[in-house]
Amino acid sequence: MTRYQDGKALREEGRQVEAMQAFLEAVHSGTEDAGLLGRVYSNMANMCRQANDHETAYEVYAESAASFGRSGDTLAYAYALNNMAWEQAVMGNKDSALVFSRAGE
Repeated sequence: MTRYQDGKALREEGRQVEAMQAFLEAVHSGTEDAGLLGRVYSNMANMCRQANDHETAYEVYAESAASFGRSGDTLAYAYALNNMAWEQAVMGNKDSALVFSRAGE
């Protein structure tokens, strides 16, 4: 089982701190699988969102988008941009949110 899978399992069990640690270890594992890194960052960002840390969530979603962009997964990339727009909107940055929401057009 990979640290990403461990993190998902821990997150489902409600063990948020341990899940985040597993995701961080997955990021630092040296993997070059951009799709996997995108999923790891997406999970981490979602956890930040749930903790109402929208600035950090935005930054981590940006890492997710970059990873999905490198992997060529256009659907996941679009979802990451949408999440970035959402975080900007929640933070009151409506102009920035519009830029991200239109990036996939």
